[in-house]
Amino acid sequence: MKKKLWIAIPIALLVILFAWRIFGGTSKKKEMGRGGPQAVAVETAKVEIMDLDDSAMFSGNLKAAGSFILSPKVAGQLAQLYVDIGDTVSRGQVVGQLEDSLFRLEFDKAKANLEQAASSLAETQKELDHSRQLLAKHFISQDEFDRINAKYVTEQAKHRAALAAKNAAEIQLSHTRIKADWSGGPSTRVIGERFAEPGQLLSAGAPLVSVLDISSLKVEIDVIESDYTRLKVGQTATLNSDSWPGEEFSARVSRIAPMLQESSRQARIELSVENPGQKLKPGMYARAKIVFQTKSGVRAIPSAALSKHRGEEGVFLVDRAASTVAFVPVEKGLVTASHVEILSPDLQGEVVSLGQDQLQDGSQISLDQNEKGPGKKPGSKPSGKPGGKK
Repeated sequence: MKKKLWIAIPIALLVILFAWRIFGGTSKKKEMGRGGPQAVAVETAKVEIMDLDDSAMFSGNLKAAGSFILSPKVAGQLAQLYVDIGDTVSRGQVVGQLEDSLFRLEFDKAKANLEQAASSLAETQKELDHSRQLLAKHFISQDEFDRINAKYVTEQAKHRAALAAKNAAEIQLSHTRIKADWSGGPSTRVIGERFAEPGQLLSAGAPLVSVLDISSLKVEIDVIESDYTRLKVGQTATLNSDSWPGEEFSARVSRIAPMLQESSRQARIELSVENPGQKLKPGMYARAKIVFQTKSGVRAIPSAALSKHRGEEGVFLVDRAASTVAFVPVEKGLVTASHVEILSPDLQGEVVSLGQDQLQDGSQISLDQNEKGPGKKPGSKPSGKPGGKK
């Protein structure tokens, strides 16, 4: 009895396994026959006609268009400082005054010496004129006349020396009045920094204040070799700063270094930035967008729609009626960060922009992801402006 039981159990198990394989396989075939291959969920985007910009972003620090450190030209004690940081100054305005009593004393002394030298010269001039008349009448000898003439020449030299000393003392005295002066550019500038206080002893050339021209600014950027060859003086750019979110400022390429640094293979480029209302300040961090090329009315697709299939680059074109896709090789034109120009073929309709890595030519797709229309995610915004610049 036990022997029969041991034989019956394996046979029963084999029968059950055989039946499961037959009926299970038939069920799977029926399911495949009813539903076919499972559709791939994708997102799509429309082929659009738009303007494309070939551009690049650069960053750097803003600097004043012009700046200098104002210093006294003579040593002395600072008696008054008439400006502070942020003040506007005009060309030629006096911004500081040194203690000038000693300089004024030297000037008065030099002025008195000049007056004395002028008086002596005038007397000698008269004596020379009179001796010339006497010489003509032979009342004095030539030697006597030469002696008087030599005296006149000496007095002339003394007068010139006294005049030079007076002028020098006058200039030294004028230097005690420290003026903000510059050539070119706007007639007003602003005080950037203050380096001294009244009562402080200053040497000639010691920093007093910095004077800045912020009516326009400049930003220095470093560009790589591939971008360097596409830049030229006068190219326009747009600039934005974190200090003014959402606001753009006009700029242009003003200077291009004639060489690249060997260590970095980068070149220094300078942009001039318009600063209406003086909103931008030196030292702010800025990002500049330079447009190298603009193409209008081109056929374009999102960059994400490009994919490779069997070694070819192209797109999966959507047949919305059949819910299928067909792979179409394309020839690219201008490539930007967000869109790609399609030169050929003449694409129209929709292309797959997400999920193409799971597709084959002719694959079934599900368009449920495009809940708010083809090529859009719920809550998404358009990436370009059809028929207009980005």
